[in-house]
Amino acid sequence: MSTGGIIYAEMLLKARLKGFKVKQVPVTHFPRRAGKQTGGSFKVVLKAVIDLIVLKILQIMKNIKKRV
Repeated sequence: MSTGGIIYAEMLLKARLKGFKVKQVPVTHFPRRAGKQTGGSFKVVLKAVIDLIVLKILQIMKNIKKRV
């Protein structure tokens, strides 16, 4: 299971594959009071891209196993 920013995409994919219906609901975001934003850093974005690729590969492998 993913631990970075891609975790929501992974949860959505797994829920849909298991037949769950997913609905979007609004959320309220508040200004950061402490710490600093890291979501836009190259390292974080690179990790998210790699995690997405791995997730896609795992999905493809799972589909191949189902066919065999």
